[in-house]
Amino acid sequence: MNRNLLFFSFIALLLTLLALPAFAENDSVMDVHIYQPTAIPGKILQPGKYVFRLASSVTRPTDVEVMSADGKTFDGVFPVYQAFRESYNGSKIRTVGPDASGLTRIKSWYFPGEQYGYRFIYSRSDLHNLDVVAQQMKPGVTVG
Repeated sequence: MNRNLLFFSFIALLLTLLALPAFAENDSVMDVHIYQPTAIPGKILQPGKYVFRLASSVTRPTDVEVMSADGKTFDGVFPVYQAFRESYNGSKIRTVGPDASGLTRIKSWYFPGEQYGYRFIYSRSDLHNLDVVAQQMKPGVTVG
């Protein structure tokens, strides 16, 4: 009986070790470097390094976690839709803007070599609030 238990334990350990690389490959994380204040829904990211991590299933992601690269600052969880681009070439981050307030927004992002990526969902309220915050960031401008 102990022999069977030892055999099954060995098989379980072997299967676990073989599965580890697959789990690591499915880790949907992208490093992003922001060079100027840039908007995401409801928030403005200041210049610096960030991590975008898909928070749900890799087969059907619906949310992305945004945090500082060092993991000290958590910026939030944001809903996303799947995006498609015609070409694999070009930037992995697509932006919109700058708009009248001078603020650039992240529209979508793609993992290297992928045609399918993800895009943020901006509500009208998000866009209005981002414009107000961007105006407040400009020196000498007051919002009334």
